[in-house]
Amino acid sequence: MARFERYRVQGILTAHGPIRVGGAGGGPGIDLLPAANGMGQWILPGSSVAGALRAVDFRLHAQDGLENQLRAMWGPLDEDQRPLGASRIWVEDAVTKEQAVAEIRDGVGIHRRSGAAAARIKYNQLVLPAGTRFAWEMRWDRLVAVDDGEQPDPTPEAWLFPLLFYLVSRGLPLGGGKTRGLGWVRLKKSTLQVRREDWSTREGAWRALAGGEPVGLTWPSSPGDAGRLLTITVEWDPDGPVLVAAGGQGIGVDTVPLTTRGPDGKRYLVLPGSSLKGVLRSHAERIVRTVIGPCEETKKWLDLHDRFEALLDVPLVRELFGSPRRKSPAAGSEAAAGMMGALRVEDVRSTVGWDEETWEAITAKPQEQGCGHQPSRVGEGVEDDTLQLAQHVAIDRFTGGAAPGLLYDVLEPHRMKWKPWRLQLDLARLPQLEQPALALLLLVLDDVAAGRVGIGFGTQRGHGVVRIRRVTVEPVPEDWPGRPKWEAGSAVIRELPSEVRDWLRRGWETWWRPLAPSSKGA
Repeated sequence: MARFERYRVQGILTAHGPIRVGGAGGGPGIDLLPAANGMGQWILPGSSVAGALRAVDFRLHAQDGLENQLRAMWGPLDEDQRPLGASRIWVEDAVTKEQAVAEIRDGVGIHRRSGAAAARIKYNQLVLPAGTRFAWEMRWDRLVAVDDGEQPDPTPEAWLFPLLFYLVSRGLPLGGGKTRGLGWVRLKKSTLQVRREDWSTREGAWRALAGGEPVGLTWPSSPGDAGRLLTITVEWDPDGPVLVAAGGQGIGVDTVPLTTRGPDGKRYLVLPGSSLKGVLRSHAERIVRTVIGPCEETKKWLDLHDRFEALLDVPLVRELFGSPRRKSPAAGSEAAAGMMGALRVEDVRSTVGWDEETWEAITAKPQEQGCGHQPSRVGEGVEDDTLQLAQHVAIDRFTGGAAPGLLYDVLEPHRMKWKPWRLQLDLARLPQLEQPALALLLLVLDDVAAGRVGIGFGTQRGHGVVRIRRVTVEPVPEDWPGRPKWEAGSAVIRELPSEVRDWLRRGWETWWRPLAPSSKGA
């Protein structure tokens, strides 16, 4: 006869970046809203958390021989990934601990030919800021005694504790925009509680009703490996103003930098992962198209929307950065179903933050007095003059004077200190393409370091120039040269060790030469 014991896990999940798990529908001016329960509290739906946990769990134990047991615990699936049986693991909705102040993130697609905003590729979404806390609970009915032919579940030391340790040390990707700076949570170790309940005996039932028995946690020596993950850290400095403009105007300024709330409640300037990833992708497409020529898919344009999506369908780039699902795909297109990219780009925040009152003073509107105005308060509260108000005016092409009604101002950050870029490459999503994909990414960073790629707002007007100080790639897999990590300075590729450069060059040339125009015509 089968017998079970229950393990109840409770803790706090903390967002280590903006997060959004989509709810039903949108709101006024908002395309995507976070999920909420009937009481109006923001939540992480249990189905979403369970799906993310399941994916990480199978990768963590890929070499442990626990695959059949994990399938039985999480619930078996058929070949179409539909459930065949009930799961013995319950994951509840994670509810916000306090009322979080949501932020609006907007985005627009850039047309690859014109360089302007693509038609009908515009979205607004509401995200919860970094530092948002969610109360989380999971239950596991562990199969202890089994009938003939069944296999008992693994022990907590073999399955549960490694999973919890991974959530504490590495975190969990969750929700929408996971590869664009959104959706990363971690379990706070000090809040973690694990209790055991045994309902098979009278004494055990009484203890379970009283809250269960506390379970002492035995942590593994390392957090485990949920796949071949490569982290690329880019230390950089702005060479002039670098900002991403907020979607709306400021209180007294036409264009203000996009900000986000940090875990401490302060406002920080932010370069969203979506913007950085878009810039890197556009330049990667330019490199690949230069080498192999135009893709066949770009010749199969159907309508304006499909033209934009077809221009994104570039070999190697779609595997590295991802590809959207095509609504009316061209026949035979590999990207018709869409795919998640192997590269994740995190948001980059300034090191300096301002409290809400100070930020409002910085961007406050001048007060009218008589027939004039008081001087603008923009810049108040900034001790080192890192934010400056720049005023611009359009020139009338006929008169050569200022065009009427076209005066605008921009709040520009100067000498601002920023945190490093952090890129994460999931090598498991790049079978047979690890070398060329990494070589392409380093070629893009090499051009960024040389000042050939602008970041953010006003790149055609002197803004967005960055200088890279150092690039670090780690942990280097055992079968790659240059272990345990690669380091390079401002001349990214030229400063890598020679054996690493040769290894990357061989992989890059092996990939592109069969696709080059000369090879196609041979």
